[in-house]
This record gives sequence, structure tokens and C-alpha cells, in this order.
Amino acid sequence: MAPLPESIQVWRGVRDTEKAFGVRADRLEEIVGRTYDVPAFFATSLDRAGAESEFTRPGPQPALRRIAAQAGTPALWIPPLGRGEDAYQRELLFPPRVVVRTLGVRKASEVPVAEVEVSDGQVGR
Repeated sequence: MAPLPESIQVWRGVRDTEKAFGVRADRLEEIVGRTYDVPAFFATSLDRAGAESEFTRPGPQPALRRIAAQAGTPALWIPPLGRGEDAYQRELLFPPRVVVRTLGVRKASEVPVAEVEVSDGQVGR
């Protein structure tokens, strides 16, 4: 892993908000302000459409995370290393214990979007 040279936006699909966030999709606003460590590798995609179509369905309460990954955050760009048939996922991987902050929730489409931030290269607390 290497620190991101610049800030970027990536996406992660969620099939069930209760499993991922502990709340139903219609109560997603309750997670705003939460800060947590992700215990395992945190896979994301540079492609919103791919994250939504492949990683929210099938799901009882789907959502998306829109992740503002700040410069300096450790990450690994997967396509050059992974299987060729998976390169279309445009995967960026964050290390275990990366710190995520929930900043807001948007419900402008049928799949709500949790706006989160991974910043300052923080890993663990």
C-alpha cells in the first residue's frame, strides 16, 4: 500500500444497511456523525455504476457509500495486480482499521447514499 498522492472519490455498495450500519435504509440519517474503524480490508470502486449494479443487488435494503478518500490515505490500486476479468471493477483497496467518518446521507434516488470520508492517512485509533 502507498499513500494516495491526491484526494479522490470512490464508491462501495451495501446490500443491507442493517448489517452494514445497524439501521434500516429509511433511518440512515442516524449514522451521520459516526466514526469507526473498518476491521478488514475495505474494497471500493472508482465506478459508481459498477458499485451500484454489482454490490447493492440483490439486497433487502441497499445503499451506496460515496467515499471521499483524502490524499495521504494508504491504498492499493488492484487492477494491475488482480485477475484481468475483474479489472472492470476499478477496485481501490484500503487497509484494515482505516478510519471512516460519516458526514451525511443523500436520498435523491432509489438507492440512498451515505457520504463518508477516509482522511489524513489515519489507520486505527
